[in-house]
Amino acid sequence: MKKILALLLIISSMLLVSSVQAQQCFDDGNFWQLVIQEQQAASKRLHQNEIFAASENYDLRYCRMQWNINPFNGFIQGQIMYRFTTKENLMTLQFDCSEPLNITNISYHGNSIVYTHSSKILNIILPASVMAGVLDSIEITYSGFPTATGLNSYQISSHLGDSIVSTLSEPYGSRDWWPSKMSLADKIDSADIIITVPKPYKAGTNGVLIKIDSSNTDYTYHWKTRYPTVTYLYGVATYPYKEKDRWLNINGDTLFIQNYIYPDYENELDNYTLILDSLLTFYSQKFGPYPFIKEKYGHAQWNIGGGMEHQTMSFVLNFNHELIAHELAHQWFGDKITCGSWSDIWLNEGFATYCTMLTYQYLFGGYWWRTSREVTLQHSLLDNGSVYCDDTTQVARIFNPSLSYSKAAYLLHMLRWILGDYKFFSAINQYLNDPMLKYGFSRTQNLKQHLEEQYGKSLDDFFNEWYYGKGFPEYYLYWTQASDTSIVFRLTQKTTVPESVSFFKMPVPIKFFYPDTSYTAIINHLSNTDEYIVRHKLPIDSIQIDPELWIAAAKRVVIRKDYLTEVGDIFLFPNPSDKLLHIEHQYTTPITSILIYNYLGQNVFENDNLNINAYQGLYVNIDNWPKGAYIVKVLIGSEWKTMRFIKI
Repeated sequence: MKKILALLLIISSMLLVSSVQAQQCFDDGNFWQLVIQEQQAASKRLHQNEIFAASENYDLRYCRMQWNINPFNGFIQGQIMYRFTTKENLMTLQFDCSEPLNITNISYHGNSIVYTHSSKILNIILPASVMAGVLDSIEITYSGFPTATGLNSYQISSHLGDSIVSTLSEPYGSRDWWPSKMSLADKIDSADIIITVPKPYKAGTNGVLIKIDSSNTDYTYHWKTRYPTVTYLYGVATYPYKEKDRWLNINGDTLFIQNYIYPDYENELDNYTLILDSLLTFYSQKFGPYPFIKEKYGHAQWNIGGGMEHQTMSFVLNFNHELIAHELAHQWFGDKITCGSWSDIWLNEGFATYCTMLTYQYLFGGYWWRTSREVTLQHSLLDNGSVYCDDTTQVARIFNPSLSYSKAAYLLHMLRWILGDYKFFSAINQYLNDPMLKYGFSRTQNLKQHLEEQYGKSLDDFFNEWYYGKGFPEYYLYWTQASDTSIVFRLTQKTTVPESVSFFKMPVPIKFFYPDTSYTAIINHLSNTDEYIVRHKLPIDSIQIDPELWIAAAKRVVIRKDYLTEVGDIFLFPNPSDKLLHIEHQYTTPITSILIYNYLGQNVFENDNLNINAYQGLYVNIDNWPKGAYIVKVLIGSEWKTMRFIKI
C-alpha cells in the first residue's frame, strides 16, 4: 500500500533552567557502576524458597525504634515498639527477623508473652484474640551481631581509620538488623528513631533531628519522621562525620539540607552544592514540590558502592552527578510513591534513571543529552528480557541493570515521545499527586491509567510489547528514486525476540536531509507492507531513521535500492550476474532453505539452515560457476518458490 506523506519540519529547543557549568566529561561508567553495585549489594541478601512473615493482617501505624550501636564490633541492642491496627481477628503477629538477632523479651500491655523464632520468622502469640479494627501495640527487645555484617544489609567498614556502620535493607535486608515487616503494602505512618553511639560518633537516619542527649561516653540522637515510610527505606549510618547544614529556598519553600560526610570530602561536597541546588529546583519544577519539605533532604556517606535512597537522607559513596541525581529522584519515585511489588521495580529505578537523563537535557546547557540517550540505549540492548520482573526470588533479576534501569528508562522516554511533553509530564504529575497513591504504593497499571487519561487512547499494545514483551525492533528503510521530484520508501521491521513480540507498533520519525535543510516525518508504523511516496523539490542527500533516538531500536538501517518490488516478491539481482547473486524477499515468513540447480538438473548449491527475514538478503558467490541458466528454489514456510537466473 502506497501513501502520500506530508512532511513536517520539526524545530526543537532546549530549556535551560540553570547556569550550571557542564562536567568536564560524561562518564557513562559512573552510571553503569552505580547500577551494577546496587544489584550486587542487594543480590547477597536472598536465596530461593525463602519464607517471609505472614504480616498482611495488621497495619503499622507508628514505630519507636531505639538502638544502641557499637560501631567497632557491630553489636546492636534494640527496642522496637509498634502500634498497629488489626485488619482481621488475630491471635498471632509475625515479623521478619533473622535468627542471629536474639529476642530477649516481647512485651504486650506491660506483660511478657510467648513467641517462637525460627526460619527468620518471629511469631508472637497473643494472650487472647484481638478483634479486627483495634489499635494495639507490641514491644520487642533484642540484641546481637547481625550476620549480614560485610554483606551490606548491616556493614562494618572504615574510613580514615575510623569504623563506620551502615545499613541497606532493600529489598529483603531489614530483618538482618531489626525485627521488621518486609511488606510492599504497608508503610509505617510515623516513627521516632533514637540511636545511641559512642562519642564522637554521629548517627544519621530518616526525618528531623529533634535533639542530641550527651552522657560522659555517648551521644543519643533522637530523630522523628511524620511521613509514611516503607520498611526498606529506613536506614542508619554512624561515623565521626563532619556535618554540613544549610537552608535552600525552592520556589518559595524552604528546605533544610543536612549532610553527614567524611572530613576529606568537604571540598567535593562544596563543589557540588550549586548542582545539587539546581537538581532540587529542576525536579521540583518538573514533578512538584520536594515530597518531604517539612523535614529535610541530605546525605550520609558510607563505603558501599552506589547509593540508597533512604527517605530524606540518601546514603552515598561520593558526590558524582549520576549518583546524586539518581538518589534524589527516588525521593519522588520510590519514596513518595513506592512500587507495590518487586515485579514493578521499574517504577522506582526506571524513573530515577530517566530523571538523571533529563538532567543532562535541561542542565549543563543540554551538552550531554544525546550522550546520555546513546549510553542508556546501549546498556538496554545488553539484555533481551522484559522490563516486567517475572522472578522476584532473584534479587539480581529485580535489579537487572539493563532491564530495571536502562530499558525501563527508555520505556519512559518512548512514552514521552508518544504522548508529547505536555501530556507526558502532566500525566506524571497527576500520578504523583493521585490521593490513592501518594505516600503509598503503586503498580504499573496505576501509572498506565494516568498516561492513558492524558493520551486519550489505550496504551495496551505499548505495554504488552515494551513492558511485558521481550527484545527490541530492528528497523530497515528501503528507498528508491521514483522520479526527479519523488521517492518511494518502505519501512520494515524485524524483532530480536520474535517469539515474544513479532512487531513493535510505534510512531517512527524519519528525517530527510537536503543540501540546506531537513524535514522530519512521523510514520505510524503498523505494518511491514506500507509504502510511502515523498514529494520533494530538492535532491535528497540522506535519510535517517529516528535520529534523535526516541525509540529503543537495536538497528536503524537505511538502504537505497534501484527499485522496490511488490510485497511478497522474491527477486534475484543482478540478473544476469557474473560474480555474486543477491537473493532477497518481502514475505513475512523467513526463507529457511535454498537450492540451486544447473541446466543438467545437478544440485550446485544447498543451504537448509537459514532464517532470512524480509529485506535481509543472502549473497551467493557464483564467480567460478560455468556460464549458463540456473534454477533457484526457495522454501518459504511450507511452499517452494522457483526462479531462474543467468550466469555470464
